[in-house]
Amino acid sequence: MVRCLVFGLHDAIGGVERYIYNYYPFLMKNGIQLDFVSPYPALALQDQFLENGSRVFRVPNFKKNPLGYCKAIYKVLKDGQYDVAYINMLSAANVLPFVIAQKAHVKRIIAHSHNNDTPKGNTRKVLHFLNYRIVERLATDYWACSREAGLWLFPDIDSKKVIIIPNAIPMASFAFSTTDRNLVRKQLNIQPYTFIFGHVGRFEDQKNHLFLVSLFERLCSVEKDAKLLLVGDGYLRPALESKIKQLGLDERIILVGSTQEVAPYYSAMDAFLFPSKFEGFGMAVLEAQISGLPCVVSDSLPSDVNLTDIQYLSLEQHDWVNTCRQLMNQDAPSYSDRESKYKVCLESKYSIEKAQNKLLTLLIDNA
Repeated sequence: MVRCLVFGLHDAIGGVERYIYNYYPFLMKNGIQLDFVSPYPALALQDQFLENGSRVFRVPNFKKNPLGYCKAIYKVLKDGQYDVAYINMLSAANVLPFVIAQKAHVKRIIAHSHNNDTPKGNTRKVLHFLNYRIVERLATDYWACSREAGLWLFPDIDSKKVIIIPNAIPMASFAFSTTDRNLVRKQLNIQPYTFIFGHVGRFEDQKNHLFLVSLFERLCSVEKDAKLLLVGDGYLRPALESKIKQLGLDERIILVGSTQEVAPYYSAMDAFLFPSKFEGFGMAVLEAQISGLPCVVSDSLPSDVNLTDIQYLSLEQHDWVNTCRQLMNQDAPSYSDRESKYKVCLESKYSIEKAQNKLLTLLIDNA
């Protein structure tokens, strides 16, 4: 058995959390013991991890108690005799897990890049710039969710040494369902003919929700039968709710909240919008394509995620309103349209059934 301690998951479900959870059952059944470190009161998907034999170790917040954080992680690594420290990263702001894993003589230290720019905050940007070389020096393995994410976190590492790990998905779970479409629309009191634009993601600056709300305000001034469905949660929710109320869009923009069952909401949508300021990959865009949705995304997203001719737009230069109106004029995608996009995705490297053996081999062969 390979004992692997996983870092970098949050208390809300996002792309990193879904990536881990999609591979999780197969890895656990095939000799990889996955345990988790968490500075949060409860980790996203914690109940599922515990029910399936994983352990979740609560450690102090490294910003508030760095010494306690270091001591706790060192103890977990030594007591658990872990073969692998698997560190999932949105930036290099916190490199303490690398330093501690090396001092604990962990054989493999995996750095996995999930971003292509630094999240908001000057302090984090400075720390990333100062620390990324420490990651390059102490990691034994360099993984990334896309080529762009690898180049960003490991700029001095030979690209041949950076392994791209597909953000693979159990695709059948996200296939379009007429039943789910009708059920969600009924629950939300949305008419069958109403055109729904959607977004899935944490409410944080990177995802650019305020841009979406501003865009939808302009769209609503010329289109009377469109709604925006926002699935997710996060620290920006109060500001978002205030903005929606201020603009009088309470009846046009629906905040669903965070949910582990996101697939039915994709079925209820007619088009998917994703104006992120930066993204290492964009897991939600892949899920939307599997459900057969036309997708309009910012040009910060990597080309790796484009399986079904998604539209890339600049946040500064392109007219998102006209693009949305064009989608509405084409009517909602038919069942056959959505089915054909699903089949394209099914043949890609992002099918979990195709990808999971690669990840298993990487973890076992070098352990």
